[in-house]
Amino acid sequence: MHRTDCVNINDLFAEENRMIDVYWYDDIKGTYSVEIEVLANDRAGLLRDIIKQLDNSKARLMGVNTRTTKTNIAIINIMVELENIDELNKLVNQLRNVESVYEVNRKRG
Repeated sequence: MHRTDCVNINDLFAEENRMIDVYWYDDIKGTYSVEIEVLANDRAGLLRDIIKQLDNSKARLMGVNTRTTKTNIAIINIMVELENIDELNKLVNQLRNVESVYEVNRKRG
């Protein structure tokens, strides 16, 4: 099984009988872990403001790793547990609205 944005998906289209439609059973409740990378201009209170957005969401905070570059860019990696993609999209949008944040991306393993 591959995500639609997987780099290998184009190779599979070329082979007959390799593609089948898959549907998820939505009644099963569970969580999945997602790592999000936040890039921002560093400032006092930045991490507090990001954590506040996490607190306002349905995400369960599992871990945070922060560092600041010599050019004063904060790189914040956040591991969260979420129930669905809608929660992820909502959280990403909330994080993008934090003052001095200029980029938020889901990290793919």
